[in-house]
Amino acid sequence: MTPCLGWEAALTREIALTFDDSPAEDSRLSTSEQRSRELIGKLEKLHIPPVLIFANACKRSDSVLRQLQLHSSAGHLIGNHTCTHPSLDQVGFVRYAADAAQGDTLLEPLLARQPGERFFRFSFLNEGEEVKVRDSMRQWLTAYHYRNGLVSVDDDDYLFSSKINQARKRGRKIDYSKVKSLFIRHVTGAVEFYDALANHRSTRARKDRCQIRVRSV
Repeated sequence: MTPCLGWEAALTREIALTFDDSPAEDSRLSTSEQRSRELIGKLEKLHIPPVLIFANACKRSDSVLRQLQLHSSAGHLIGNHTCTHPSLDQVGFVRYAADAAQGDTLLEPLLARQPGERFFRFSFLNEGEEVKVRDSMRQWLTAYHYRNGLVSVDDDDYLFSSKINQARKRGRKIDYSKVKSLFIRHVTGAVEFYDALANHRSTRARKDRCQIRVRSV
């Protein structure tokens, strides 16, 4: 029973930052490259540990690869997010795996320089509804030496971005300070919710294991 004592107090709170579909295309506010340089600068200013950039390397490949090089040179990690961002259930395993392999080829010069494991994140977080398709992609990940880049908290930033772009197209005045405040509240709320959910599940699992150990003594 001793290994189970005091484990709750040992839990620490930390989170890894990842960015999907990055670098994103130009917007009405800034170019893609301006945004990448600003992100890199702010991460450095805030002393944020290396983040993981999940890239679609086929989208504007020259510009994207150049920007990914900037992230890599700044110490951040690059992950494969397929080449063109297809949906696994829509295109099927063969086409999806080929698309992911194309992304792997384009990203290889950057991936080869990175320490540790390589990460792949499914586009649309769609890992396949059919067991055969799901298992085929898991085998593909193993063959290409990738670990599944799972998501624990989704900040829904694309929804905020979409609403802002719609408002700008309609010529509406946007109070960005209010948008920023709302987004921060939304993100911190999501983090707190999923952190509590994870702790609840891990607590139950740890207690179950402790009970099993006690019974086996």
